[in-house]
Amino acid sequence: MSDLQREALVKRRGQVEQLMAATGQTDEIMARSLLEAVGWDLSAAKAMMAESLSAAQQLQPAPVTVVFEEQTYKLDLPPSATVRDIKVAVEAETGVAPREQMLLEQTTQQELTDTSVLGDISAGVGGDVTIHLLTPNSAV
Repeated sequence: MSDLQREALVKRRGQVEQLMAATGQTDEIMARSLLEAVGWDLSAAKAMMAESLSAAQQLQPAPVTVVFEEQTYKLDLPPSATVRDIKVAVEAETGVAPREQMLLEQTTQQELTDTSVLGDISAGVGGDVTIHLLTPNSAV
């Protein structure tokens, strides 16, 4: 092996270590494969890793707590779930039909529209979402 080849290997090893340190990646083979895929461009590899982690987080269930008549229900729904999806899940827990549900986000006390997305709601309140369920028969 020539000195030039040895220097290239040492440089690439350093890039693998930098990528692993910068992204928290513990799989050296994955880090090396990613760097190879982007032509050993460390910035591009970091960006791809960040995108990948962001996409993975979008797949993680978002915890939702629903409070109704002094009962608490815990739901795990994808961040892409709409309020309509939440209402269907709430119906399974409470027996209250979606058309009879009014959902209020605890922090803002604003009514949630059926097309609102859970991921947007949780980002707006900084994490876990707590919702109060009101029905036409609820005590106000």
